[in-house]
Amino acid sequence: PDRTHESHSLAVTAVTLSGEVLMHFALNAWWQALDFDLPALAAAYPGGWRRVVDSAQPSPLDLAPEDRAPVVAGPTHRVAARSVVMLVARRASD
Repeated sequence: PDRTHESHSLAVTAVTLSGEVLMHFALNAWWQALDFDLPALAAAYPGGWRRVVDSAQPSPLDLAPEDRAPVVAGPTHRVAARSVVMLVARRASD
């Protein structure tokens, strides 16, 4: 990660206390789009990352219900300039 004071981006991953849901937030405050590396998912999260928030998209495409959110393919995700993306991964039910 770029920890310099010139950095214009931040990414953070959080997990619910139950471990059922992972959330990955990518914030791009720079004037150009940036590619963010995504955390690899364990086999327990077979549905992959789904993009539920993308502030660069026009409404109503900026928010998506998790079950209809687009699946993010690949190890990176492009985040548009001056925007925020939230990805969600859900653990498979037993």
